Amino acid sequence: MRVFSAVSGEEVCRGFEFEGKVAKELKHSLTAQTGYSRFRQRLLKNDHRQIEDDEVLDAESLQLVFLEFCPSSAEQERELLDACENSDLDKLERLLRQPLNPNGNTMPLHAVAKGGSLDCARLLLEARAEIDKLAEGRRPLHLASNHGHVEILRLLLEAQAMIDATTETGETPLYLAVRGGNFETTRVLVDSRADINLFSQVEGDIIGPTALHLAAFEGCEEIVGLLLQAGADQDLGMDNGETALHVAAAGGSTEAVGMLIEAKAYVDQVSENGRTALHFAAEFGQVKVINHLLHARAE
Repeated sequence: MRVFSAVSGEEVCRGFEFEGKVAKELKHSLTAQTGYSRFRQRLLKNDHRQIEDDEVLDAESLQLVFLEFCPSSAEQERELLDACENSDLDKLERLLRQPLNPNGNTMPLHAVAKGGSLDCARLLLEARAEIDKLAEGRRPLHLASNHGHVEILRLLLEAQAMIDATTETGETPLYLAVRGGNFETTRVLVDSRADINLFSQVEGDIIGPTALHLAAFEGCEEIVGLLLQAGADQDLGMDNGETALHVAAAGGSTEAVGMLIEAKAYVDQVSENGRTALHFAAEFGQVKVINHLLHARAE
């Protein structure tokens, strides 16, 4: 099969074996070669009849037209967002075929990363939505991580989304997954080699907690175990010198404290203001933690 530009007459490609297959499959191959998504392609017969995506191809040569995005009104962009928020695949397909730009002001990929519609996310990525675009300080990967949408998270990572990108307030996808208490999204990010020892940033350049600090303070024992098993540094201190053991002691999670001690966390490490984990446990009245630390020979 040979495909020619309907504008210049130049041959776009040849030798494609798509006889007996549907046009959508040919368009996917043309996307890889040209960079234009199938929504911006029109295939024509030599009599200029348009071929639909589900039409079975024969051996006849075809003409190809590439379309620019249509200028979109505020109403059309709202329709695009509504289709994503309501998981209306037929409507989304129709709008993308106009073709509307998937990177408009309403940020539809952000909406599906937050809302969880995997099929809509697939369509938007197929339409070449920008996977790392910022909206209100966050990228789609941040939203999928925070809201626990594991399959969308995997989809974005397969599309090479920046795994350690920070929000405008200094939070990584891993940090947000932990903050949301989402074990599965945390596991996917860890398995995908997210930097588990990155500090968050608070108030400019001040070094804030790592994912391990956060999990330890919140008492998310499963996540603490996952991070430690993956090689998280149990003795990293924030700007104030507080380690994961310090915040776990303050938060009162005996399980997290025990896991950190088992991982050889230094029980007598001192923060910037001279306090150990035992001091923090005493200050917040965490009696069980105090007993645990004393059993571990804390001074």
